[in-house]
Amino acid sequence: MYRRLLIVNSFEIYLIIFFYFFVFTILSSMAGIGASFLIIPVFLYYNFNFALVSAYGLIFNLSNTSTASIRHFKQRSIDFKISVPIILVSAIASPIGALMINLIDSKILLLIFSITMIMIGFNILYRIKNSNLKEMEYNNSILIYFMAIMVGFLIGLFFGLLGIGGGFIALLFLMYIGLEIKTTAGTTSFIIAFSAFFALISKIMINNLEFDIVIISTGIVISIFGAYIGSYGLHFKLNPVQIKFLISILVLFIGFKMLFSIFASLF
Repeated sequence: MYRRLLIVNSFEIYLIIFFYFFVFTILSSMAGIGASFLIIPVFLYYNFNFALVSAYGLIFNLSNTSTASIRHFKQRSIDFKISVPIILVSAIASPIGALMINLIDSKILLLIFSITMIMIGFNILYRIKNSNLKEMEYNNSILIYFMAIMVGFLIGLFFGLLGIGGGFIALLFLMYIGLEIKTTAGTTSFIIAFSAFFALISKIMINNLEFDIVIISTGIVISIFGAYIGSYGLHFKLNPVQIKFLISILVLFIGFKMLFSIFASLF
């Protein structure tokens, strides 16, 4: 009886998670952003292991951005000169992040995660506000590549530790150096795809994770259908700016709620 109840409860939890995953994927596809940072808090709410959940986030990031990178490659909207150094350094840094999971207390991990969520939320608002800024061309200076190395280290660290956060770091950097907007989007997808791949390998090797094939396979299928429906919604001229604004409010709400819950548990 108890085993049957456990199975039913697990099935209900999966349905709830996949429902949120489907909705968030549609919204994020319409807004042109990833959905992993929205999905991970749902897993955490149902007490999934943090290292495992962050790995799921990397898998879903990888499936989305690798597909997008192929399209951007065909459109020649990837800057390889700036992306390759970032990817190489992130591959070195991601094992450090994966090792830190075993050394940091779970509450501190959740604290870092919630702050990262808040930063992503404000980053989306910043992108909305500055979407019409005049574009500039960056020069291939040594300073730019030194900054790229630092950015690559942060991306690898965030992906290895949290499974999210690397995308907004890459995007802010590429916007800062003045990359053309389409090239910024394509280069960001390319960086995330390879950085997520190396971080995922690091997690598998270091954290000894056992994946749920149902979650992975169903999540990938849902992400494909969700992305298709999201792009279909854009075809009917739904306003992506308004959707981004709604997502940013949702992300900020989740981030601040997690932050308040952590501080409340300390007192």
